[in-house]
Amino acid sequence: MISKITYIIAFICICISSYSQCPQLNTEGSSPDCTSNCNLCIGDQITFSLTGENMNDGDEIDWFIGNDGSIPIDYIGSSSISACNDVIDVLYIMINPQTGGDRCDEFIVIQTGNTVINVNEINVTNVGGNTLMPYTTGNGVVFPDCGTVIGPGDNVPANSILIIQSSAIGTEVYDINELCGSGFPVYIIASSNTSCSGGYFVNSGTQTYTASTDCFELDVTYNGSTTPGWGWSNQNGSADYDNVVPTLDYPSLNAGANIISDYTFEITQIILDNYCSPNSTQLDIQGFLDPQSGGGCSDVETSIYNITVTCPEANTAGPLGACLVNGTANFDFTSLEATVSGGSGSVTWYSDVAGNNTIPGGFLSSSVGGSVYASISVNGCESDLQEIQFITLDEPNVDISISPTNACEGELIQLFEDGLGNVAWDWEGPGGFNSVVDDPIVDPANTGIYTVTVTDANNCTSEGTFDFVPNAGPDITWIPPNFGEVCVG
Repeated sequence: MISKITYIIAFICICISSYSQCPQLNTEGSSPDCTSNCNLCIGDQITFSLTGENMNDGDEIDWFIGNDGSIPIDYIGSSSISACNDVIDVLYIMINPQTGGDRCDEFIVIQTGNTVINVNEINVTNVGGNTLMPYTTGNGVVFPDCGTVIGPGDNVPANSILIIQSSAIGTEVYDINELCGSGFPVYIIASSNTSCSGGYFVNSGTQTYTASTDCFELDVTYNGSTTPGWGWSNQNGSADYDNVVPTLDYPSLNAGANIISDYTFEITQIILDNYCSPNSTQLDIQGFLDPQSGGGCSDVETSIYNITVTCPEANTAGPLGACLVNGTANFDFTSLEATVSGGSGSVTWYSDVAGNNTIPGGFLSSSVGGSVYASISVNGCESDLQEIQFITLDEPNVDISISPTNACEGELIQLFEDGLGNVAWDWEGPGGFNSVVDDPIVDPANTGIYTVTVTDANNCTSEGTFDFVPNAGPDITWIPPNFGEVCVG
């Protein structure tokens, strides 16, 4: 892994720069915006976007990461840099001429940069997405003061002024002496459009147009809501009723721009393993130009982007047991949530390892054991699934007997409960009898049903009954004496 320390040592001795001007970043940003801080979860991505100039083709922006306020020194990736010299600037947009001509009499004035550009690489689109392309040969008649007419496929020299007409069939004549005296050569080309209805450059409200080349794009906004006439691009919108190009302070010659590829960083499990402390961590990401320019130029580096990464982790728990009652066990997984979450975040239960099917309320009925899966959510971030096993617990066995087996009503009897593994008993019977021992004595015994509820070591319960029917005793028949006949001996 490349570190920023190695990066600094590698380039500290550069003293001769290949840059004619110092490289610089013009804009930077991220999506989502993490300039100050943002909260991300595993699987989330952040994309960094930069623009700049005066960097060499093939240079890179190297990105580094650190955590919890440490200097970002661990290399994570790069943005590639390519040079673009096809840079243009928009000087004017003619919205409507003085006499009220419309689409066929509109045009845009562009200043090229420091390289030759083919006209087929220059495109202008309006708010409706319509383009001035394809091109045809320009109409120089309406610009009598100066200008060279060119056609599709022609090149425009560096540091030139290019007029792109909305149509070659316009008739409104313009005074472009301002452009002729600018010191820049003027070229004229036209859109092949032949419909003069409506307007390409709209003269109502704030309008945005895009002027672009193969590697450069410029959004041009002007306010055309006041009056028709000249619309100023890249300046405050205004109007001028004359068909005369107004005076303008021409911008300095455009330097070459750089195309810097976006860099997308994903919060992966490896990142969490390397940097995440329990539940969350602060990541700091920064980009640096590679190689740095040297030669008296300042180092080029981005802002430090601060990312709070929440990384919850579900703890293992269980197995959870539940007693079978009539062949079904009811499992309450919420009883494990404090252990699973560690007291932080909320727990969601799933019946499948893919996490597609939730268990409502954390309650599940089943006749057999198996596995469920739990995740915890902290600050909107979900943990990986943790497998939690559950098992069914058999009902306790109830085995009741009596001694003596032939007891009579009102005699003393003893009840016995001999189910294996039972640890608690609760007896009830006729005549208000109750007891909490395993083998209670009943004295006197009464006819009726004796019921015992047993509890085993798993706290499962079961119920058994014994119907006591006393021995009826011997059958006695009384024969009365016969006093009707007396013998005398």
